[in-house]
Amino acid sequence: MIHSRLAASNLSRRPVSAPPRRSKLVSRFVLLAARLSLASFTALAAIDVLGNLALIERLVFAEPLAARPGDFLAVALFLLAPAAALVLVGLLTGAVLARILRSDAAAEGAAAATAAVTGFAMLGVGRLAGNFPGALKPVAYLAALAVATLTWWMLRRTVTRSSPSAGRMVLLPLAIAFGNLGWARVSAGAWAPAIITVAATLLLAVGVVLLPRLGAGGRRLLTALPPAAAVLLAALAIAETDRYGGGGEIRPLPRLGDGPPAIVLVVLDTVRADRLSFHGYGRETTPGLAAWARDAAVFEHALSPAGWTSPSHASFFTGLPVSLHGVRYARELGPVLGTRPLPGLAWLPGELADFGYRSVAVSANPFAVPPEAGFDRLLDRTRFAWEQGTLAGLLDRWNPALARASWALRWRLPYLDADQISGVATRAIPERGRVFLFVNFLDAHSPFVPPGAALDALGLEPGERLWRYDSHRTLTTRWDSLPEGKEQELSDLYDGELRGLDGPLTRLLEEVDRRWHGEALVIVTSDHGEELGEEGRVGHEHGLHQRILHVPLLVRGPGVSAGVRPETVTTRRVHDLILATAGGAPFDDSLLSADDAWGLLAERYPSANNEAAVGSGALRPWVSRVEGDLKAVGPSSAGFDLWRLDVDFRESRLSGEAADADRRAVLAAWIDSYWSEHRDARADAEASLADPADLQTLRSLGYVQ
Repeated sequence: MIHSRLAASNLSRRPVSAPPRRSKLVSRFVLLAARLSLASFTALAAIDVLGNLALIERLVFAEPLAARPGDFLAVALFLLAPAAALVLVGLLTGAVLARILRSDAAAEGAAAATAAVTGFAMLGVGRLAGNFPGALKPVAYLAALAVATLTWWMLRRTVTRSSPSAGRMVLLPLAIAFGNLGWARVSAGAWAPAIITVAATLLLAVGVVLLPRLGAGGRRLLTALPPAAAVLLAALAIAETDRYGGGGEIRPLPRLGDGPPAIVLVVLDTVRADRLSFHGYGRETTPGLAAWARDAAVFEHALSPAGWTSPSHASFFTGLPVSLHGVRYARELGPVLGTRPLPGLAWLPGELADFGYRSVAVSANPFAVPPEAGFDRLLDRTRFAWEQGTLAGLLDRWNPALARASWALRWRLPYLDADQISGVATRAIPERGRVFLFVNFLDAHSPFVPPGAALDALGLEPGERLWRYDSHRTLTTRWDSLPEGKEQELSDLYDGELRGLDGPLTRLLEEVDRRWHGEALVIVTSDHGEELGEEGRVGHEHGLHQRILHVPLLVRGPGVSAGVRPETVTTRRVHDLILATAGGAPFDDSLLSADDAWGLLAERYPSANNEAAVGSGALRPWVSRVEGDLKAVGPSSAGFDLWRLDVDFRESRLSGEAADADRRAVLAAWIDSYWSEHRDARADAEASLADPADLQTLRSLGYVQ
């Protein structure tokens, strides 16, 4: 009886709802895992926002950021999974170490998880900062493993109740990452960014040392500062993006009065004429531009002087054929590509300055404006940092599921889209004086990622979109590799890009009319077209086919009578039209006709970077000349072809017997003479490849393998 009463008394004093010991351990493990996952995610996200995206430096140097709010969402989304995975690996490793070392499992797990996050940060930031260039090599893995091991060894003795593991999981990876970034920037001689990065490293290291000595409130404050700074800078970056991205009311400029008008040149990069609504295409790809064109002169048969961006734009700005200005491939990629212009050229911005014009360029394509062109203001921001310079971007390449999410967010878009370019151009217009405004839209350039609303407007469902950086680049450099059924898909995606471009383009044109009261001379054209699987070719790297050379050309402004112009013209002469307008001459269609010594000439130099294609003979120097209904392509040393142009400006190959022998001989002799006398001899030195690191931008746009 006494024993039963004692037992009952003991039971009454025992907590009724106390969980078993195993449940307590599980609860502690889950709580610890949640805390460490949140801390590791905070650390990795802060590294991306503060470090790889260089927002501190941008704030100090007042550099605008080419991004959108969705980019910051992508950083967060893409880092959730690896943060949790790193913590799980760390906790499991810590549990094993605790059994071996007979230590506390929670402390070992926290130390191992912190080490895993730190090692990953070292590996990722080193890869992106250039300390481990190219593919991740064994030395990179060994360095990350050494840093992680050292971190674990230090922390296993100090992770106690007075030194929370979550706080150090934020500070330690940040300190390692910023130290690594500082090392990369000192090595590169970028002293101003290096000073900022090293200062951040020292502050974080001091925080790691002070953390155990602070009270609970101080520890919370200290560990909250880095993520809070990241959030603040991200908010500032989003605000900066909005400031350059569109919207806002801007007052019209005062009328210029008598004299030359403002001049606006809009280049729709990679837009072929036969895919536009007002050129008879079956889909309403450009309804806004078609409405604007009703009051413009529309040149049905306009030819580009080159097959891709840099040489074509250089002809806009010099009025010269490609061989005479020397811009044959990309800009500023070193002498091995022979990309710098020939000396002694007169550039359009400088020529316009003599008439009192201030020149402003806003370009989505970094290859459009040579540095030598001399614009008073050049805005050619890219978004490569968001695709290349984040841990999240690195993970995107490793995980197909995350890559699909990046499609939905349009995160990998390497250029400013039409909405952003339209907003930047609107804000770039000077408040007074005579203005020459140049704008380049890149949306129609591959790789294609049209807005969903644009596809819906056309009633298109292209299905699985081509992967942006691998598959599509392969298509543009290997002509026989177009997968079956992809031609229609490419066509649909291209049309979606045109429809997505149409709205922002129309808004810019309406803003130009409003700002200058309809008195500006506005020229809308393209630098080249695009092949979309015809005859197995994709892109604009191969040859000088009509799909590449036939571009739109519209002119609207004072003295321009609206209507369709059937004559064949060259966009190279846009330079002459702009100069004549600046000098006060009335608009004259003949200013665009090819009545100079070079005529309807187009050129394409092969790139040494497409070594496989060059070696196989797929690429060669091309020179084309159009006379009447014939188009000749040479030089004879590389193979001569003759084509017939029909009423729709499409080409069909002629055999030697079917062609006019006399005209063929004259055209062949002219092209051979031109090539012999004027070709840029610097191309002969292009026998080796450029540094792969210098070709990152070209690869991202699919120009080189």
